[in-house]
Amino acid sequence: MSMCFQGRVTCAQTGRGLADVLVSNGEQVVKTGADGSYQIAAEVGVHRFIWVCSPAGYRAAEFYSRIPADGSDVDFALTPAPERRTDSFQFVQIT
Repeated sequence: MSMCFQGRVTCAQTGRGLADVLVSNGEQVVKTGADGSYQIAAEVGVHRFIWVCSPAGYRAAEFYSRIPADGSDVDFALTPAPERRTDSFQFVQIT
């Protein structure tokens, strides 16, 4: 059964939403809106995780979350990390 999950990606220090951050269920990728919100479809039992790709200058204490069976929001708080302001990145795919 496919469900629509939503949440926000925010700055952990300010609570401000972060725009244009990539969020994925391992199959589809969406971008957060101007306020840090996103929506993504996922099938409980097929897709196991929702994860965030930390943008340059931020670090995620928890970069993924198990898909909640009850359809509750999946939020991510990213911590500013000035040492990570770079054009290179690391990518992890969970399947």
